[in-house]
Amino acid sequence: MKCINRKYKMPDLLCCPFCGQDVEMHYLKYDHLYDGLNQMYWVSCPNCFAEIKNVSATEKEAKDVWNRRKKEVKLE
Repeated sequence: MKCINRKYKMPDLLCCPFCGQDVEMHYLKYDHLYDGLNQMYWVSCPNCFAEIKNVSATEKEAKDVWNRRKKEVKLE
């Protein structure tokens, strides 16, 4: 069984919403299927260890999930 595991910075990822630090994209590739995928992406914060709960099949999908934020509601 062969596995490739990498983490790297991406300039278009938003900072961690909990601590404000830069985050890392993770890439994991297997030579077999794991949960129906042979490669996975997810984002995590190396400072406070926050991460997206679900893995994504593509780098773009993981980036979009991480960068999604609730819109602020202004109270009057």
